[in-house]
Amino acid sequence: MKHNNISCMVASDILDGNSVVFVEEDKALLVKEAMKVPFEELAENALQKGIIDEKEKEGLLGEGTVLFPGLKFIDVSTQYIDDIVQAKMKWKATREEIAEENAWLEEIR
Repeated sequence: MKHNNISCMVASDILDGNSVVFVEEDKALLVKEAMKVPFEELAENALQKGIIDEKEKEGLLGEGTVLFPGLKFIDVSTQYIDDIVQAKMKWKATREEIAEENAWLEEIR
């Protein structure tokens, strides 16, 4: 998979749910944040965007085999994850910037 110049590879065991993700070191923080987005949110987002219907959402979130809705679902989910990660990274950077400003103000006092 490659999105926004973030290359990664995932190896998953469908039976026990374990996965391994390989990613470039400088992109690890972004991928770590992206992995925190629950699949339920991706399914709900795809439903709201009209990519899947309620029955397909239930199938994706339920047990058993389901026909995957395809590339549109992947595209909209990748964009949704990207939006969330970018917002979190911006929030973290702003928090760090404020912390640095507070340290500077303490030095002045």
